[in-house]
Formats: sequence, C-alpha cells, structure tokens
Amino acid sequence: MNVRKNTRKSFPKGSVLSGFAVFSILIILAALPIATFLVYLPSAEFASAQDSAERFNLNLSSDVFAPGDTVILYGKVIPEDAIVVRLFDPSGKVLRLETFTARSDGTITEQVFVWPEPSKQYPFGIYSLEVRSSIVPSDVKTFSVYYVDITGAGSSSGAPSSASLVVKLDAPTLVSTNSQFRIFVQVTYNGALVNAEDEQLSNLLGSSHIHFGDSTNATAISLSGRFHKLHEGLYYADVTLDRDGSYIMHSIAFHNGFLSHDSRVVVASSASIGSVQESVNRLNERLDVTNRSLDQTNASLNTTKNALTQFAQDTSSTIGQMRDASGQINGLILPILVLISIIIALQISLFARIRASYR
Repeated sequence: MNVRKNTRKSFPKGSVLSGFAVFSILIILAALPIATFLVYLPSAEFASAQDSAERFNLNLSSDVFAPGDTVILYGKVIPEDAIVVRLFDPSGKVLRLETFTARSDGTITEQVFVWPEPSKQYPFGIYSLEVRSSIVPSDVKTFSVYYVDITGAGSSSGAPSSASLVVKLDAPTLVSTNSQFRIFVQVTYNGALVNAEDEQLSNLLGSSHIHFGDSTNATAISLSGRFHKLHEGLYYADVTLDRDGSYIMHSIAFHNGFLSHDSRVVVASSASIGSVQESVNRLNERLDVTNRSLDQTNASLNTTKNALTQFAQDTSSTIGQMRDASGQINGLILPILVLISIIIALQISLFARIRASYR
C-alpha cells in the first residue's frame, strides 16, 4: 500500500512577518500625500474655507478724482500677497500695471498713482481699476473710477462732470483711387460748436487717421496737419487714396480734457467711378431711346385720333347731305307718281268707253 506524501510547501513564520511589514510600508507611503495635504490644509483654507469678501477686502480712497489727485488702495488681504493693479481707460485699454505686496498681517495701504493733467491718453471719463490676488487668482475686485474736471473744487468729492464732447465725421462711401476727395468733421462741446483756427487743429483733430480695411496691414495714414477750418466748429481735409480697397476714416477730437471718436468706411476703386458713370450713360441712352419711342407713339396716336375725328365729321356731313338729297328726291317723285296715276286712270276710262261702243 502506497502512502501519498504531502507536497505542499510551508512558509516559515518569519517570511509571513516580512510580508506584513512590506505591506505596512506600502500603506504608509500611500498615506504620505494625504498627510501632506492635511499639513497644508490651513494654507488652503484661504482659498476654500474662508469667505472671499473677508479674505480680499480692498477699497479706494475715492471713486471721483480730478487732475493731481492720488489714488490710494487700502484694506486687508492674505498676508504677504502680491496684489496686481491694472487701470483701464474708457475704451478698455490697459494704461497702468502695478504690483504691491501686503504686510505680514495682511494689511495694505499704497498710493497707486497720481492723476496727470488730461491728455489724449488720459481724457476725462469713466475708468476701471482692477485689483487681483496672486495667491488666489479668483479673488478679483473692479472699481469704477471717474476722472473729471471739478472747477473751483478743492477736492474730488463732487459729482462727475456732465460735459459732452461730440465729433461727427462725414465722408463719401465710394471714391476713385488716386483722386482727391474731401472729408468733413463737426466738433461740438456741450452742444456748442468748438471754434479752432488752423494752427490749433493739430491739438483738436491731430490724432485723426485712416486705417486700412485689411487686417494684415496695421499701418495707418495720419491726418495730422491736413485739416482746415471751413466754419466755426466745421473742418475739412483733402485725402487721396493710392490703392484699391476698403478704408476706415477715424476722426478723434480732444478738447478741454475730453475725447470723442467717429468713423466712416470708404471704398476706393480705380474702376468704380468709371463703371458707375458708364452704367449711367448707358441708362441715359436707353431712356432717350425710350423717350423717342414714346414721342413717336404719342405722335402716331395723335394722328390716328385726328384722322378718326375727321372721319367722324365727314361721315356726319355725308349723312346730313344724304338726308337732304332724300328729301329732294321725295319731292320730285311724288308729283310724278300722281301724274302717272292720273294717266293710268284716264287710259282705263278710255278703254272702257271704246269697249262699250262696240256693243
């Protein structure tokens, strides 16, 4: 009788303990990132646990400023946070970019900048001041800032000025290449025409220019020095375009610290005017032919009308003449018929007598 031996291998107890130790080490290594996250959780509370308004509490010294006033930024943010400040003009263009670092306790008080005298770069109007946190990018605050001219005021606590500068541009929509044409500009301030002599127009309208309609061509044609006074508040400039294409006439007026814009699209073509004139000439020729045909038709209709009128008159006259002739004929025939009747009656009587005598 054969006895079957047990072929299973048995592991020593030391090997089992070694495997458990390796497994424990793996668990510890996997838990390290979680432990690291828990260690840094207080820093993350700035982005998630705390309220954004409490974490990023900034204000400006005022929202209305005059030339020479200082913009002061103050408040409390994350300690040692780098605050990025950007100033946008009324058109949305970035004018200034500044960076300020908060103190270790999170407080910040900084002079951002001093408003300069009004210019074409800094005209009176409504600006936007944006402040942004570098640690928490979602912490952003935007202020509407009024840059105004406060006459006779010692501070910028007054209401924003309601002055209005308006520029209106008038230009032909279709011009011929290499042919001079004229554009006109009207400038009003608070409804009144702005009067400027030729030597002052470089400041009033000197920033006006012409853009190419092709986005690949970023160059511009300056109109500085080309404007002349036509009348108080009305000015003109003579322009020549040397290439076919679309152009944007951009008129910019600067007066008393205010800036105003207007634009028109002009299409220049070497064949545009000639083609239009040729089409007009052809149309005129066709209209002339049509007019002549209509005149001939009217003449024919008038001739036919006159002929029909004459025919009707002749017919009426003929009918009248026929009536008169019929009356005359009747007057002649009736006596003849009576005479014939008498003769026939005499003959019958004569024949009767002759017949009676033969009996």
